[in-house]
Amino acid sequence: MMANPPPPRAARRRTIAVPAALWPAISIVASFALLVPLLLIANVGIGLGYSTLFSGSFGSSADIGFFLLASVPMILIGVGVAVPYRAGLFNIGGEGQLIVGALAAVALATNLPAALGGPISFLLPLLAAAAAGAVWGAIAGALKAWRDISEIVTTILLSFLGLLLVQYLISGPLQGPGVTYPATAEVPSGFQIAAFGSNGLLPYGFILAVVLTVLVWGVTEFTRVGWRVRLVGLNRRVAARQGISVKREQIFALAIGGALAGLGGACDALGNQLHVGLDFFARLGIRRRRNSASGARQRHRRPAVRIVFRLPAEWLGRFANRVRGLSQPGHGNSRRASYLSSRCYRLPRLQTGRRRAGNS
Repeated sequence: MMANPPPPRAARRRTIAVPAALWPAISIVASFALLVPLLLIANVGIGLGYSTLFSGSFGSSADIGFFLLASVPMILIGVGVAVPYRAGLFNIGGEGQLIVGALAAVALATNLPAALGGPISFLLPLLAAAAAGAVWGAIAGALKAWRDISEIVTTILLSFLGLLLVQYLISGPLQGPGVTYPATAEVPSGFQIAAFGSNGLLPYGFILAVVLTVLVWGVTEFTRVGWRVRLVGLNRRVAARQGISVKREQIFALAIGGALAGLGGACDALGNQLHVGLDFFARLGIRRRRNSASGARQRHRRPAVRIVFRLPAEWLGRFANRVRGLSQPGHGNSRRASYLSSRCYRLPRLQTGRRRAGNS
């Protein structure tokens, strides 16, 4: 008697594999395409809108410097979202971490002795901003690790708490002397973040953002610290069986994300706005008017640049957050997680998958 034939294999869904290197280009093209309906709503010609956009961003050396300066906070916030994402967490509270870091940097810079001002003296306020943002992110990480409270909820709520705290401080204890509206004192010149060139073609803040992005990518991909974070994001059970403290890595990932967002706020506060006020977010990425002539020349270009400055942020954020074919964060594929743990660091591979019937 012949055995029953095996059932036909289920039809597989055809999917198009897009190389990871193409996603930045796809996102840029999509962002340009999304401008078309906005231009039509505004009753502006599409050609005129795109020409104004490019001329306002790359028309002169000053415009290029403005483009790079405005991209700094978005780059660092994007990397601050990427690090927790590799651990299976979503850092939605970059706004609160940014404003807390900005206030910490400005408060320290305005209270340090003027004699400490020097070429690299802005590093001290930047460290204070990173510490403040890290604390704000670690609070959400601790709530996730010890009480299993969703980090999406806690980071959003902490953003509101940070905004209210900053509003209170700049209206009272940290309000600048002689300032008639809620704002801090102006950052002394010795602690400001300068730029290369007379027109500010290459801001130091942009260099710092690029260096931090590459550094975070290298640490995440090629060090044991990054391996632990990635393994927690792939599968928490496998990570725990490899001796990794999942709670510690969750707190660490959100703290690093908060520190990077805090640095983004500090770079804009020390290199652009030079103070923290109630209009900090309204002026985020908008160049401070040094004189009336430059302000009048750039007034018509601001709407275009506020859209364009997101492009390098998205590219660098995706560059730092490249998953390299691994599964989505949270409850990832156990076999891929065990493969990562066994092949990358020569650890014993765990038998996490079910054995097939043919191999029993």
